[in-house]
Amino acid sequence: MKGGMAAFYPSLYVDLNGEDVARVSSGKHRPLFLDQTRYDQLLLLIQTHGIGHAVSSIRSSSDGWIPMELL
Repeated sequence: MKGGMAAFYPSLYVDLNGEDVARVSSGKHRPLFLDQTRYDQLLLLIQTHGIGHAVSSIRSSSDGWIPMELL
């Protein structure tokens, strides 16, 4: 989130096939694992204060945003 903007970020957890938690059917229980690459990318964004830029980029290039009124 940045100011009045927010953006989706890929889940840090995936199943054995590399599928996001959001894509895993709710009727199936699969073990989930930390995706180290996604974790490292998020950590780098935090350490370099790049979240604001990433939110702006994601919002300008996709429909992956959440209006603040819904939060």
